[in-house]
Amino acid sequence: MLVSCTLEINTCGFINIESGGVLKLINSVVTTKLKPNLWKGINVVGNPAYPQVTSTLVEYNFFNGSQNYYSMSHGSLWLIQSTISYAEKAVYSMSGNGGGYCNIDQRTFRDNDYSVYLENYPGFDQNSQVLNSTFDNPNRLAGWVSGIYYPQVYIKSASRLGGNNNFLI
Repeated sequence: MLVSCTLEINTCGFINIESGGVLKLINSVVTTKLKPNLWKGINVVGNPAYPQVTSTLVEYNFFNGSQNYYSMSHGSLWLIQSTISYAEKAVYSMSGNGGGYCNIDQRTFRDNDYSVYLENYPGFDQNSQVLNSTFDNPNRLAGWVSGIYYPQVYIKSASRLGGNNNFLI
């Protein structure tokens, strides 16, 4: 699915990308309807029985009616030139979900508890990538004073954080 618009999610809401599903957000804004309350975030689900093979993660394989559409064992999220704000975990793929794939480039993450939360899954590496993104967290800074830490990026093993990422405070 290709989305290029503003999505306002209720505070208990979330977006779930199942194994084989693809969501591509281009020039979009995903936020909550009730700021400063948080929505849950985008969960990218994978299949714990299969690795993320880099050659199968090429963007054009899964769009515009390609014969490969739905052939991937993992959920796939492509975030390009968009903003995600006011989420508990803006983008997450955790070990219990089997390692969905995320390609994040030229993104802005604003006022999230966690902006990117990626874990490996048993037996395989997480090949997601975060490139050229901005992490801006001004409304969570007060939590640091009270002893609460809001990490912007949590990546466990083998994931890639590269390019020109900016962390603003």
